[in-house]
Amino acid sequence: MAKAKPQSTRSRAAKRAVTPDASDAVAIEKAVESMPATHEEALPAKQRVHHEIASLSARGDSGIQKPKLAARKKALSAKARKRMEASQDRAEAVMEQMVKKVQKRTKSVKIIKDRRGAWDDINQKAEREKARLAALSQLLHEKE
Repeated sequence: MAKAKPQSTRSRAAKRAVTPDASDAVAIEKAVESMPATHEEALPAKQRVHHEIASLSARGDSGIQKPKLAARKKALSAKARKRMEASQDRAEAVMEQMVKKVQKRTKSVKIIKDRRGAWDDINQKAEREKARLAALSQLLHEKE
């Protein structure tokens, strides 16, 4: 027969197995109620006031701030400068491609609009012709 393995303390069953007694729950509640809710409440009144004033004054300049200009304008290394120039060249090439695409698309849109106008004219002519033929056929049927 195999030996029974001791239960791991990290197992799910071990975590669920231990439930506090009712007397333990009361003791825990009393301990929690007697503890101060925050660090400031644990301080004496005079120190608490100074702490609150200090925390309020710290809020004035908090938030996102831009880095200093000197930090942003550090001299680039030769490799970094070369990478930056290469990326700028690529960006210029992409912009040129984009300009060409936009010009090509504007031309095609103009052609499409021109064709649409021609088709509108053709459709109107066809409707007029259809109406004329319908009127002629009615006249022929009336004569018969």
